[in-house]
Amino acid sequence: MNTHTLCVWLFVFGLSVFTFRVHAQCPITIEATVSDLTCHGDNSGAAVISSSNWTLPLSVIDWSDDAYDGQLAVAGIPAGAYTVTVTDANNCTAAVNFVVDQPQPLILQDCVADFNDNSSSFGFIQFLGTGGTGNYDIYFEGPTPITDLDGSPIAPNEPNTTYFIPETNCILVGDYTIRVVDENGCEAFCGPVSFDPECRLTASAVVTQPACQMPGGNIAITAAGDYCESVTYSWSGGLTGSSPTNIPDGVYSV
Repeated sequence: MNTHTLCVWLFVFGLSVFTFRVHAQCPITIEATVSDLTCHGDNSGAAVISSSNWTLPLSVIDWSDDAYDGQLAVAGIPAGAYTVTVTDANNCTAAVNFVVDQPQPLILQDCVADFNDNSSSFGFIQFLGTGGTGNYDIYFEGPTPITDLDGSPIAPNEPNTTYFIPETNCILVGDYTIRVVDENGCEAFCGPVSFDPECRLTASAVVTQPACQMPGGNIAITAAGDYCESVTYSWSGGLTGSSPTNIPDGVYSV
């Protein structure tokens, strides 16, 4: 323990001389309150240096990273190991070592999206996701953004799984990007992946024959199956639409 002694002599005419000492106790103790990074490499760390027994003002606040010298509270710092040394008004010195940590990087790989030939789902997304924090919300972004039945992002309980696109979704052919967001809001992307579902569109016709070989026949076409865009009809014989009427007898194709 270091002791600094301040001696004071008082001379009072006609009285005795008194001497007293004031002692400044060292060492002091300091601590660091640390906030780790939110996402890997985003330099969102923070640290606050404090003490319960220093004497202000401080004459020295020295960081191992010179960029933060003179500061007791810093924000926006990268992950890493730090040392802060302070000297208080009594010339007492103390240091604290601490680490600002960060999550593992959020990485997507082996991304696949494809049509699923069964009755329970329209297709599936598959990828290997590692790192980040907590569970993932998954977005399939492209010509047809995909959500679950509640209209919210598909939210799995565990990563590294196959995620099925509900049958109620209908996906346009095109290139898509898989975007994953972890519980800290950190993002990772994979793609583009091509989604080209097999055609599952069928058509049926109901024909009303004309009477007495006169014009007046009708044909009603019904499209069924999984399709996303509006259906167009291309006829032989100059007919148009899904339900042409008053047509003469003949052979037609659509």
